[in-house]
Amino acid sequence: MVAGCVAATWLTRMMRQHVPFPTYTTPFIVTTWGVFFLGGALGLSRAAEAGPLVPNMATGFYVESMAHGVGQVMFQASLWTGLLFLIGIAVNDQTHALLVLLGSVVGMLTALYHFTLGADAIDPERLLTRPAFDVIQLGLYGYNATLAPVALYLWKKSLIAPLLGMLLSVPLTELFPWLGIPALTAPFVLAVWLVLAISWLERTFIVGPNPQPA
Repeated sequence: MVAGCVAATWLTRMMRQHVPFPTYTTPFIVTTWGVFFLGGALGLSRAAEAGPLVPNMATGFYVESMAHGVGQVMFQASLWTGLLFLIGIAVNDQTHALLVLLGSVVGMLTALYHFTLGADAIDPERLLTRPAFDVIQLGLYGYNATLAPVALYLWKKSLIAPLLGMLLSVPLTELFPWLGIPALTAPFVLAVWLVLAISWLERTFIVGPNPQPA
């Protein structure tokens, strides 16, 4: 863990100096993937799953999914953690809090639309096969969808780009477990990069550098 912290800090500095676009959590993602594969190569056993320290209320599937989608940003499948995160974000910026909540809802609904009742899915973080609705209820299709809209809203005050980022993050979340690596926040980063790339292509090949007024 200490070596990973050092590597992530160094990688962050290198990327900030040499990469000409926002890197977001890429240093954390790359470093954690490296530690993940190193642990497997050394034959280290995985940590056991742990439940929340404070039991969740019986709020039902939808409320738990939305709250967990916020809390899982910091790997916390806890209703209380999600609510506290949302309150903290709202204290700083109410628009960002609304985008975070909307992202969690969109991530949940998109995943629900995609999976059928009784289907199985790969847990994006632990790479285990679970019932798909359990994965959704844990917020694992929501947390990347909460990060993408805030990053894109900070880039451009618009709703179209954040909504596109939310929607893109869900299929990307499903992709990484099939590659044998935990998703972490890579779907968020790739979703935002895709939206930024589309905007760059539009400005370069369609709008042009100096669009003429109609």
